[in-house]
Amino acid sequence: MAPHGAPPTSAAPTPTPVSLTALLGAIVRDNDGRALGRIVDVVAELTPSGRTLRVTGLRAQIAGRDTLISMLQVRRLEPTAVLMASSHTRVLPFERETGELLLRSDLLDRDLIDITTARLVRAHDILLATGKAEWHVAGIDPRRSARLRRLLPRRWRARSRRPPIYVAWESLEPFVNRSAPSRLRNAHRRLARLHPAQLADLIEAASTSQGNEIFEAAGAVPGLKANVLEELDDQRRRTLLRHYSNPEIAELLAHLPSDDVADLMLELDQPRRRELLVLLPSATRSKIERLLSYNPHTAGGLMSADFLTVAADATAAEITSAVAASELGPADLLAVYVHDTDQRLLGAIPLASLIRASPQRRAGQLADDTPTTDAHADIPQLARLMADYDLLSVPVIDDHDRLLGVIALDDLIEHLLPDGPQ
Repeated sequence: MAPHGAPPTSAAPTPTPVSLTALLGAIVRDNDGRALGRIVDVVAELTPSGRTLRVTGLRAQIAGRDTLISMLQVRRLEPTAVLMASSHTRVLPFERETGELLLRSDLLDRDLIDITTARLVRAHDILLATGKAEWHVAGIDPRRSARLRRLLPRRWRARSRRPPIYVAWESLEPFVNRSAPSRLRNAHRRLARLHPAQLADLIEAASTSQGNEIFEAAGAVPGLKANVLEELDDQRRRTLLRHYSNPEIAELLAHLPSDDVADLMLELDQPRRRELLVLLPSATRSKIERLLSYNPHTAGGLMSADFLTVAADATAAEITSAVAASELGPADLLAVYVHDTDQRLLGAIPLASLIRASPQRRAGQLADDTPTTDAHADIPQLARLMADYDLLSVPVIDDHDRLLGVIALDDLIEHLLPDGPQ
């Protein structure tokens, strides 16, 4: 795309940012001071790095025509007026080019994402500044007072003195649409650096279309979309899932622990639940069907079917290799569980004990006599057990002492919160 250009190096820099809302309606004057028209918008584009939004032109009404003024034609830009570099300036009809953003039409009064605080902020004003001989967007003013200031007569608005406090553009991610430049869409990769809980909070605070855009941006990191889905409140999660096909949802569920998959399944109607179960790998499907058979407010409904077990005669070296080769997440590897030849649970080996053990020690020697619970224990019983023994996790066993699943402390806390499980 051919940019409209940047101002010449001789252009006088402005020491403080210029407010977009003060600039809108400013008079365009030629080099002799004659009034030509008024500014109606500012044209900008992202630089190749995708981090700077460079001002490339001004949209103006001149002699009743919608025109474009290149920044190469501008000698001075200030809140009260735009002074052209020549008295014989040739302006072109305005035609929006691919990849351009119009600051008034596309960004003003719109929500943006502040990456540093993981919050939505609204651009009640947009601040422009000069640097390296070109104009660029310095940031936005999110204060409501900036919007109220626009109610003032333009001549007072332009003279308004504001403290130099604003959200810098480098900290912001705008929402985009299908016509937005590809560099703007690619910039969403920064969103993927946020924690899943932060992304979920952003989605819940955003509109439906904005929330969908944030959720799609999480796809830049494998598994992140699934973790965000897990953090969302029930209503927003159901809204998001309606936009995805069953194969797409099954792909998301493949990245989640079995207990979280079971929780999500409970939010779906029976026909769709059955359709999704068919799409899951047989081993995963068996785990989910077993978890769904329990009351969700009991140990069986709360436990995860993802855990690592070893035989009592396994050495510490062999167990360490099994941990390293396991695809389980950190939350599912707080301990390794030891069973006898009849698959009965003998105890658990905390990871700290495993790391400190000599390589030849056997699992049966390392296993702690950990407290257990049955699948029908209710939430208050679990809370008392884990509090009394200071447990980070507790194994759930059947009537024959065989391991059915493991309950993590964070899952129990989630159920104990006032709003219940999310």
